[in-house]
Amino acid sequence: MSKVSDTLNSQFGKTRVVNLPKNCDNKCQEGSASCKLEVLANHLGGSWYHLFMVFTDATGKKFYLRGGPSAEGPGESSGISSELGGESSHTSSMRSSGSGSHPSASSGSPYGNIDTEYGEYKPGTIDWNPDAKSVEVASCSEVCPKYQQLIKQMDAIKDAKIRYSPLGPNSNSVVFTALKNIGITLKFPEGVWSPGSDFLLPLKK
Repeated sequence: MSKVSDTLNSQFGKTRVVNLPKNCDNKCQEGSASCKLEVLANHLGGSWYHLFMVFTDATGKKFYLRGGPSAEGPGESSGISSELGGESSHTSSMRSSGSGSHPSASSGSPYGNIDTEYGEYKPGTIDWNPDAKSVEVASCSEVCPKYQQLIKQMDAIKDAKIRYSPLGPNSNSVVFTALKNIGITLKFPEGVWSPGSDFLLPLKK
């Protein structure tokens, strides 16, 4: 079974079934509540925010895509956590940054590699927050094929095995890289500062 599928393997070796989005083609209207891709921001503390993405399909069902560390760093807790890590561990990993090296890429990190996760966005999921700040980055027919492309980006980031660092590369780098690689410009919700969101992760071709 390919990685872009309706099942995902968790880090605990179990299989989790994920309902994939319904096609948006010919079913959405500009300005409608469905068929859109948003960047959301959860407040971590101080001025820090953790970015993740939410895709809404033709039926209005929502699906999230996000990154975070594979291990809890010093003083970390899972989910929406402290200023110095912000994300929790789940299913995937990353490698090093652009043309130059980054300290976290060449040395051990207490946070491990960057993990990625995607699935239905509903109460109980890791980044669930009805009050999260958000901004729309694509909608209607433009966004129809983007969810599967984003899943491929999440899996490519996993395979790259990049060391996580609170200031980048981090979860915000995941959002920036995934969007850029599918031709969408990252926008920020109003008043959000997200360290690492200008850090492009090099992925295997």
